[in-house]
Amino acid sequence: MTEITLVRHGETNLNAQHRVQGAGSDIPLNEKGQQQAERLRERIDMSRYDRIISSDLLRAYSTAKILNRDAQLPLDQDEGLREMNPGDWDGQSADELKKEFPGAFDENGLLTPDYASVANGETFSEVRERLLATAEKYVKEYPDGHLLFVSHGFAVRALIAELLHLADLSQLDQMQNAGVARVVVKPVDMVTRLEFYNRGYSERI
Repeated sequence: MTEITLVRHGETNLNAQHRVQGAGSDIPLNEKGQQQAERLRERIDMSRYDRIISSDLLRAYSTAKILNRDAQLPLDQDEGLREMNPGDWDGQSADELKKEFPGAFDENGLLTPDYASVANGETFSEVRERLLATAEKYVKEYPDGHLLFVSHGFAVRALIAELLHLADLSQLDQMQNAGVARVVVKPVDMVTRLEFYNRGYSERI
């Protein structure tokens, strides 16, 4: 069995400003985001993991480097763990977009699949398929491994939804910044068990 622990990056200024932040926004953690990653580092048992695989976007990779400061585990970057590409909406105010395109958001303020045709963005299906292919690659390579993925809010939701065969992403809340989830995957058929979802950075992991 392969254990995958998934971490969302710490906060950025775009998060704080409630703006859409996707693959086209490659910005650093803000001060709060760095503090979140530091607090998680103090509470996560890094000796549990064999290696870290991070999105190559700066906010995720910076989070991964903070977590790895003492552990010094092998740390890889993989474009497959990038956030969804929201097309023309990247960097735009989520509040303004909700007013103009209410059908593109659900009751929790999260994007719906309809957003893609308006924003010229990556579709939900494309994101799910990309994340699943990335996970399958590492599960095949490390069938008995304990892996730490550092990624993004929508990307983590999409991967877990795909692994658990959830058709509707609204069944999963948005991951908080520096939030943590864990799945255990059977390499032969990718049957997955969810251990926990969206634990805070102040909890023991």
